[in-house]
Amino acid sequence: MTNLAYHKREISVFGGAQLRPNIHIDDMVDAYLVYYALQKKR
Repeated sequence: MTNLAYHKREISVFGGAQLRPNIHIDDMVDAYLVYYALQKKR
């Protein structure tokens, strides 16, 4: 969508049924750390 907006100067939503997961970077880092810790225990 960003590419389309930049090059064609328009934004098309395509019906509005798309999902875009939003997750805070701190939450993602916590998830990676938990996964890493579990892998070290193996």
